[in-house]
Amino acid sequence: MMKRLLCALIAAGMIAQGAACFAEEEPAAPVSEPPAALAEETEAAPEAGESPAPEDSPEPKETPAPDETPAPDETPADTDAPEDSPAPEIPEDAEAWMMLGETPVWGDLSVLVEQAPEGSVIWLRAEKPVFLEQAPLYRLSRLKLRPDQEVFAKGEWRVACFAEDPESVEQPEELDPAGFADAGEDATAPLYIWTVEKRDDPAPEPGPTFDPEAAQISVKTLHFPGAGWCTVPPEFLLSGIPEGADWNYAAVVYDERIENLQGDAYIASEEGVYTLRFVILDASGDILSASGVYTILLDCTAPEVSVQVDGMQSYTLTVTAADDVSRVKAVSVDGGTSWSILDDGGSFTYTAPEACTLEPGQVQVRDSAGNVWASSERYELKAAEAGGGGYGGGGGGGDGGSGQKPLPHAAGEGAEGEYGALELELPEEPMRALVIGGAELPLTLELANAEGVENPADAEPMFTAELAVWAAAHDGGEPEDGGAQDDPAPDTLILTAVEEPEMGDRFEYRWRFSGEVLRLLSNSGVRTLALEVNGQMAAFPTEGFTGGTKYAELRMAGVSMKKFDYTVSMTFDLDPNHIPRLAQDDFSESCDLAILAEAEGGRYVLSAEQKGEMYYYNVYLGPREMMNVPYGEYAASTRS
Repeated sequence: MMKRLLCALIAAGMIAQGAACFAEEEPAAPVSEPPAALAEETEAAPEAGESPAPEDSPEPKETPAPDETPAPDETPADTDAPEDSPAPEIPEDAEAWMMLGETPVWGDLSVLVEQAPEGSVIWLRAEKPVFLEQAPLYRLSRLKLRPDQEVFAKGEWRVACFAEDPESVEQPEELDPAGFADAGEDATAPLYIWTVEKRDDPAPEPGPTFDPEAAQISVKTLHFPGAGWCTVPPEFLLSGIPEGADWNYAAVVYDERIENLQGDAYIASEEGVYTLRFVILDASGDILSASGVYTILLDCTAPEVSVQVDGMQSYTLTVTAADDVSRVKAVSVDGGTSWSILDDGGSFTYTAPEACTLEPGQVQVRDSAGNVWASSERYELKAAEAGGGGYGGGGGGGDGGSGQKPLPHAAGEGAEGEYGALELELPEEPMRALVIGGAELPLTLELANAEGVENPADAEPMFTAELAVWAAAHDGGEPEDGGAQDDPAPDTLILTAVEEPEMGDRFEYRWRFSGEVLRLLSNSGVRTLALEVNGQMAAFPTEGFTGGTKYAELRMAGVSMKKFDYTVSMTFDLDPNHIPRLAQDDFSESCDLAILAEAEGGRYVLSAEQKGEMYYYNVYLGPREMMNVPYGEYAASTRS
């Protein structure tokens, strides 16, 4: 009888409040005594004809065993293991019950939640979802809701929260209680609380597996003669990657440089003589299959030509021509009907039998690939005037043009293969090893030498990280649909060394990282890794910057990209009289750059000159202002 009275009094004190969301914090110790108002009303309302016991406590048989009830001054540990609930006599229609000190109290869950001291355990008995129209979120985060083990099978059930009725929704979305503790103390929200059966998540269905040993690349060619020169860029169509495999194609250029392809097609647009082969790479960048070697002889550009009418000799003109790729082969003055041999860089003199005019197109020069330059001017061949005096004119190569032949770099087409990627979240505090998305990567910084530091090896330099946009990534044009221009996504990771005190004028920092770091950054959308010290930045393309005969040999032998370890040395001399070692892509007057690669037990100092067994390319050293212009165009911007 006393228990029912307590429940009724609790129900009468229910309070509604206002909305939010459930997190777990260490709850305060539960209050061992009922609220004061509750105690007063209990003493004032004994049932008629019944003498109150000396103490308002249940009969001994209804008191839970000491080891089943948490002590009044301690909070039960909040674990996922099931907790044994005491076994007092609780009415079947009660939604839930709890202990107030040593007294069990039951009734509606909403009432118990409102009145329970912090840290209390509320045992849920309802088998259907219980709807709390205004659930006090913060208060819920300070309580523990458990299945009543007398109602639910022990160890197989748990209490879950939903924003919608889970029995009326096909796939109800369970709320994560981790956010409720962040809600305000007065915040409420409608909740469904339900005891659900614990089930192991079904194992994901295994995806298709692919045997790397079975990888076999096939190549189909277009516009490729197989031997001799061609004037149209040959195209290579690749196949051999099974559908669903996390692999991609790559081209090995000059047997030196490995370029990842964006798809299964490659157009060899670079003019000159070089070799190509194609490979299949797995998700780690290892070579699974390689094609044979294709020797490219490509010249798409007509020779550079100069024509000069000789005023000192009657009816005479001189043709001079050069071709940097396939070389000049022949010249014609009758529109290509007949040809005369012309050595590259040499001159051909034509003397007509009498005065005549050579119309546009009559003077032609052909290179070894078959490209033909044809004149666009008229040349009048006249008798020489007494006393000399030249007349006439000439034309430049390419219909009067001049300069070097363009050498655009070959490129693939299509969509880039997907690999494991990083979540681009960076810590705000300085670090000694690069951390991205909570994962620590093998990229570190050390102080190798410093004029003002007694023991540089004992120093522990740190660096900060930030994401930025390099100007090259965006053309700034209007969207095709006429909508608003979206902000460009960051494509550059900048690591900046934290300045050490009393370094002196001469010091050296060394960055160390592996090819695996470059691969992960590239797969995550980071196109450039920029290492910055003392206002000077060394920029590296994450797609790769290493070439050379030895590099290609190692890669073709199966050495993975992740097995290459790099050391980047940035040596500073702040003496104003210092003479810098400026190179073509070096724009720093205080910093000198050196790069060391290590693989398979070998150590290789990378050359800035792009030849030899191992070198670097597309690496730039200079101020941060390099990022204000497209990648690789800083030199041109400083001359304008």
